[in-house]
Amino acid sequence: MKIISAVSLFLLSSPPVTASEPLGEKGFHELTKGRTYTFSLNGEFYGAETYLSGNRVIWQRQSGECLPGHWYAQGKHICFLYENQPDPVCWEVYAEENGLRVVSTSGTATELEELSRDAAPLACHQEYLGS
Repeated sequence: MKIISAVSLFLLSSPPVTASEPLGEKGFHELTKGRTYTFSLNGEFYGAETYLSGNRVIWQRQSGECLPGHWYAQGKHICFLYENQPDPVCWEVYAEENGLRVVSTSGTATELEELSRDAAPLACHQEYLGS
């Protein structure tokens, strides 16, 4: 009985759980550099991105088309600017128990979740390195 009372007292005195804070530039860089992340939207494959040195990225759409670009921090947001696209796409990025969760801040209500991460680059990686 004393154990149950102690657990109840602990739970009642614990502060409420709050939502995690978005990753900043340093945290995002540490988690992504040299890795490839695959993302889903509502449980379905959405795309994949390889994070290269110098904040360079290669995004692979659902169609298989690859777009080179780069990322930069803007306040709490991580923004991506891709070749042949005039406007950046910005996200709040959260490191959660099940992986990264990214929430669009660029006018759409898109929320992506990490499906997987890998050290291997995307198949289209070589065409953008001149190899």
